[in-house]
Amino acid sequence: MTGDRYLIVVPHGGTNGSWRERLTAIGRQHCLALTEGRSFLLLAPESALVFGGPARAHGAVLGPIYARGGRTALTDLPDDDAGAAPGARAASLIQRYWGDYVAIIDDGAGPTILRAPFGDLPCYLHRSSDATMLASDVALLESVSVEPAIDWHAVALQLIAPDIRRRRTCLANIEELACGERITLGPSPEYETMWSPWQYVGHEQRRDDRPAATERLRKVLLDTVAAQTSDGMPNLVLLSGGIDSSAVAAALSAAGCEAAALTMVTRDAAGDERAFARVVAGHCRFPLAEVVRDPAMVDLTRSEACDLPYPTETSFSQATRAAIRAHTGSSRHRILHGGGGDQIFCSMQSAAPLADLIRTNGFDRRIPALTLDLARLANATAGAVARQALARVISRRSAYRWPSNLECLTPMVCAQESEAVSHAWLSPPAGAGSGSAGHVALTLSALGIVQSPTRSTGQPWKAILLSQPVIETCLSIPPWLWFERGRNRAIARRAIEDLLPKGHVWRPGKGAMASFMIEIFDANRSRLRAMIGDGLLVREGLVDREACLKILDAPGPIKGNAWARLLQLADVEAWAASW
Repeated sequence: MTGDRYLIVVPHGGTNGSWRERLTAIGRQHCLALTEGRSFLLLAPESALVFGGPARAHGAVLGPIYARGGRTALTDLPDDDAGAAPGARAASLIQRYWGDYVAIIDDGAGPTILRAPFGDLPCYLHRSSDATMLASDVALLESVSVEPAIDWHAVALQLIAPDIRRRRTCLANIEELACGERITLGPSPEYETMWSPWQYVGHEQRRDDRPAATERLRKVLLDTVAAQTSDGMPNLVLLSGGIDSSAVAAALSAAGCEAAALTMVTRDAAGDERAFARVVAGHCRFPLAEVVRDPAMVDLTRSEACDLPYPTETSFSQATRAAIRAHTGSSRHRILHGGGGDQIFCSMQSAAPLADLIRTNGFDRRIPALTLDLARLANATAGAVARQALARVISRRSAYRWPSNLECLTPMVCAQESEAVSHAWLSPPAGAGSGSAGHVALTLSALGIVQSPTRSTGQPWKAILLSQPVIETCLSIPPWLWFERGRNRAIARRAIEDLLPKGHVWRPGKGAMASFMIEIFDANRSRLRAMIGDGLLVREGLVDREACLKILDAPGPIKGNAWARLLQLADVEAWAASW
């Protein structure tokens, strides 16, 4: 297990005595030190930043935290941040720092717990009759007699909109403190959103400068990648050759960080990116391992999310993990990938950025070029893009309509669609543009990528692009600046262009791994029939058994993308069975 595990217990009524003995025993078992606060008890590594004397601490920061612009993790905080009032200190942490931290702030009236915006370190919460418990993982909650049970209503919401992260997890009576949210514990616990993407969107006219936006993103990208890899742990980059993983490799190389690279290849040529991965790895001087994806390495009955309170991991990733184990052996590496780059670098195919440009600047001279760029991306005509943009301007509609997936679900589950696709970030403020709303929605979908899926292995996976400063910088860039030369993510491409081989960042496309998933599907038809047809999701009335079997039993090659839905259902089924 990684070294940032923690368990916080806030006894109701302030009686710590009985808890102290229990937590001391748990701490010995998990190699965690016990700290007693004014109104809380904390089990955490001895390296945790604790504020106040050892007898009665008044707060702590768990997990790595960095100063803005800094390139190493902090080992202490200034007195004004350590000693401020809870509300001021929480705001100060978000404004002046960033990282994968969870902070405890206790002024004696009741502790406040803050989770960092886009922080990798989770914060799961359970309330019992005698205490509120918060922990980095469900296993630590179980150690204090929390007995997880599946929340089938939450599972239904997950099936409809799996990319929306909710406070309600798929385990009953276990909540997750959201990124950028704080909870103040007392007689009536109070939640407060301390960070929202909408705080960084807008004011486009003041930031409408492509060279300045490029320089801002370049600096923050290089600073944050250097900071997150400054601890000396060996790094392994999952390198596809696409722009996002190439950005990770380029930033590592620029920071002088040693790393190795691994590229996964499909048997089908559409998913063979070896040529591009070799070019990037060679330029960065990273040794490259090349592994062909093998469906035999995938066991659909085993969940990669078995220690998480929601079924967010995919079975096909087992092949990548097997390749990593073969490459790293018993040594501990940090696995770095470019996940989330599409989202934060504004990889959209929509007329919305054009509508925002028109709404903000009127008939700007850049409109023809942007129209053509968006048309090339969407494989549409310039006229169609222009008409859609003008329709958005006239209607002034900005809210993003989140796509739901009702395929193979029962009517009982489909009736929950509106609840499943709701989230505070999807309600734009007055005057927001539809392009900005789309960028915020993309950023929301990246939340599910932030958390390392394998905390229990001690081999952390890191979506290293998804740091708070990078995301804030990306959101502050007007949507229309992200498109150039018929490509999206243009500011990110420009920011790293000189760090990679000439022309690489402007390559038109990227490989796909759909063929590998179809191989998995075809090799597991009979297993899928048993898993889904006789599984828990059908038993609980969530999945339409006949609809699934109709897809599986259809003669000939499977049509459309129905195979992807069935593999997704199998992932959820395996997760449910693991609990």
